[in-house]
Amino acid sequence: MGLDESTLKKLRTQIGALTADGTGVILDAATGAGETTAQLAAAMKEGKLITVDQDAESWEKWAKPLLKANGLLRQVEFHQDNLRYLTSVERGSCDLVVSHSTLSAMGVWAIDAIRQFRRVLKPGGTLLIADLLPENESEPQASNISALSWRLMKAAAHLAGQPHYEELPVEWVKARVQEAGFQIESVTINPERPPASPTSFEEWRRANCGSNIEDPSLCEAFRATWRLYVERAENEGLTNKEGSYTLWARA
Repeated sequence: MGLDESTLKKLRTQIGALTADGTGVILDAATGAGETTAQLAAAMKEGKLITVDQDAESWEKWAKPLLKANGLLRQVEFHQDNLRYLTSVERGSCDLVVSHSTLSAMGVWAIDAIRQFRRVLKPGGTLLIADLLPENESEPQASNISALSWRLMKAAAHLAGQPHYEELPVEWVKARVQEAGFQIESVTINPERPPASPTSFEEWRRANCGSNIEDPSLCEAFRATWRLYVERAENEGLTNKEGSYTLWARA
């Protein structure tokens, strides 16, 4: 799922100004399926977009073909890197950092990524964080397929001893951003859950929930429940997992 239109409208203005003379550098953290990467690249006039992800396979399978199909690959550099360290990005080299649905994939390690965002930004550079609200803040309805499947996937990962997404409270993120040396300009809460994009839905549908659980019976129980959610989603539609927020800050 890419950035929502209201956030993207503000970004387009900033990106256009930053890249008008060919010197602007934008960091996309992290690449994922490439939808946000494509949105950022499409808003650029010149300049360079660095997109970073640990998963090179996802870049080759999803993001790169998407960019190529839309004629956007030319201005994009992919770096396989860990956002906790960002060794491939130089200090003070970026004008804008965009983190979309990234910190929730890192849990408490998000604090390291936020510090790295501050390191790579030029003085006065802009940080945009757009991420998911915790379930208790977005109050998902019991009938919401994504909310139910989200809990199931986290439970399966926990039982298998695997890392999983953990939505971070907005106040916690704000405090970490300020501690890293940023000045927060605005925070917007959006509790609505828009329909998932075709790419996001396909990625969700192919998820293999419970596959890492060693107990065969328990593994099959998780898979059976997941299949029911997939069937419901195909019949009723799929929305985003939860509500979201956007945070703008200045380095």
